[in-house]
Amino acid sequence: MTSSKLVKLFLMINSLDKKNLSFFLKLSPYQNFVLSRLVNKKPLSAQDILNSPLRLSKAQKYRYIKDLIQKQFIKKKYNEYFIS
Repeated sequence: MTSSKLVKLFLMINSLDKKNLSFFLKLSPYQNFVLSRLVNKKPLSAQDILNSPLRLSKAQKYRYIKDLIQKQFIKKKYNEYFIS
């Protein structure tokens, strides 16, 4: 990322209200990755979501995904995940 893109990102993070900022800061890097992939595309399969540059076990990735589902940020239907 270029520095101008980072500045824009930090400005957006800084403009979040207290509740959303707290939620964002509690997310793991993998959860941020999953959410960014789901925002850019339509529903993704589990295989698409599990392919990430982060080095985590599949079990840990599924735990992070399960946490996002429990927080009702994403939904799962059959083998597809999408933003709720």
